[in-house]
Amino acid sequence: MTIMNLTEALAIVKAAGYRVSKPRAKKAKPLGLNAVGKPYSPQYDPNYRMKYRTPALKRAMGSFSAISPEQWTQMCKLAQAEWDKTHKAVKDDGIPEFLRRDAENKVAA
Repeated sequence: MTIMNLTEALAIVKAAGYRVSKPRAKKAKPLGLNAVGKPYSPQYDPNYRMKYRTPALKRAMGSFSAISPEQWTQMCKLAQAEWDKTHKAVKDDGIPEFLRRDAENKVAA
């Protein structure tokens, strides 16, 4: 069996009556429009990937998994107590503050 180069192979194929053509280069498709409705810029690469991986959620939230439900309940109670100390208690009778009136029917300010 003899090994032939590309030119010889093409000559044989042409002699047999076949039309020889080069493989076509694919045309670049337009990317269309972005989310705003404008065409993508020439610098945009749809295949671009970041060189680093984002950290896993488990690793990012790892400190919260160390708290037991009892500790979480205790923290919530302490936070609520602190909030109650710093905020004035308001009567919740359904009347907005700007409509509330005192005993003499004057708007309480």
